[in-house]
Amino acid sequence: MSETNSNKLHGLASILKRSSRDESIRIISDVLSEHTPIEIVSEIARTEWNNPTRIIEIFANSELLPVSTKGVNAAAIYFHTLGIGGGERVTKIIAKTWKKMGINSHILVDVMPADVKHKQDDVPCLEITDYQSINAENYRQRAESIAAAVKNNEIDCLVFAHWIARTLPFDLLLARLLGIRVYLYI
Repeated sequence: MSETNSNKLHGLASILKRSSRDESIRIISDVLSEHTPIEIVSEIARTEWNNPTRIIEIFANSELLPVSTKGVNAAAIYFHTLGIGGGERVTKIIAKTWKKMGINSHILVDVMPADVKHKQDDVPCLEITDYQSINAENYRQRAESIAAAVKNNEIDCLVFAHWIARTLPFDLLLARLLGIRVYLYI
């Protein structure tokens, strides 16, 4: 392919769709050397918002996005908001269990519940940009908030427990481009 790296960023998903596996690995490597994960995923969200399954198909190949094989030191579970439901309760229990196991645990939320804002003994909740306010044109806001939470808390494993969010394919891709492990917990 003769596109420059900046041209590859615009329409990256289309370029990868028509490339071989080996060529795709090279393209991703080239693009990552010149653009941040936030820039890459924001552009992909802008162009592929209405076709997220295409993103999953392209990036399902783990060779495109290598992830660290070191142990987990800090993990975060993403849950839209922590109410009084069973899923929320299980999420809190898992995070507290990890904390007791020596894993630095966090819960990422879009909406910070008032009752957890000031608790010192609980697993910390980190507020990110609410998925319900995000669309193809402003995904970058959410990407920046997730990347900041990952960087500032040295998170190396992210578990998505809120799988219905429209942003999920792009959040998963961002986490993988940040080099961290990603899991879905349903």
